[in-house]
Amino acid sequence: MMLTFAVLVATAVAANGFALSGPSSARDAVLLHATRREVFAGFAAAVPVTFVGISPVFATDKKTTAAPAEKKTATPANKKTATASKKAPADFAGVYTDPKHPRGYRVITSTGSLELQDEPKGTTFSIPVKTKFDKKKAETALTIDFSVKGGPKDIVGVYKDGKITFPDGNVWPKSAGLEGVYTDPKHPEGYRVVRFNKQGSVVLDLTDDGKPPVLKIMAKSKGNKLTIDFSSKGGPKNLPASFENGEILFPDGNAWTKL
Repeated sequence: MMLTFAVLVATAVAANGFALSGPSSARDAVLLHATRREVFAGFAAAVPVTFVGISPVFATDKKTTAAPAEKKTATPANKKTATASKKAPADFAGVYTDPKHPRGYRVITSTGSLELQDEPKGTTFSIPVKTKFDKKKAETALTIDFSVKGGPKDIVGVYKDGKITFPDGNVWPKSAGLEGVYTDPKHPEGYRVVRFNKQGSVVLDLTDDGKPPVLKIMAKSKGNKLTIDFSSKGGPKNLPASFENGEILFPDGNAWTKL
């Protein structure tokens, strides 16, 4: 501390024009007559010039603890949490027979609508269907408004294991084989319904976007072979196709997959 103060004093004196040369008594006299205010005033004036040179004297011997480096927290990937969907899978879509109306047909599409006809030349009804899938029970509840044809308003049928069971005990079995509802990869928003009519021919109901109007075209079948008249849709009149392993295959490589 004494050495530090001496340096301070010497610096202040030099800044005020005091000469530290000559006899020691003279230097002592100068130092004795210098007031504390003069010393520090002189030091303040000298600091800008001499601070670099004397900085080691004022440096404190304190160890500065470096701030810890900021830890980078890895942002977890945006994982999508799988949740049980309440939306019914489309396996309920298909062509059904109703024992109460054996001459008619029932078609439920993947878009959630029911088209039915009780008699071959009877009125055709299109009814919206609400669906709700129960994952635990592996079944789909279908709420149907039969009031448009004089029946109850909201009847809930349960689809499971290829059939729809209603509260009154009636059961609609889903048709196997060629009859059914198909998806077309060229028109993923639409659907294709293939069913037999009572005259022995095949009827196809087509919609490319899942919305009306639904185009009805005719086809002929022999075993697993089909000849389809697409002329009303702007296509060929007698296009061959075949039904194999749940698909209708066409010459251009396209395939309709049965739901």
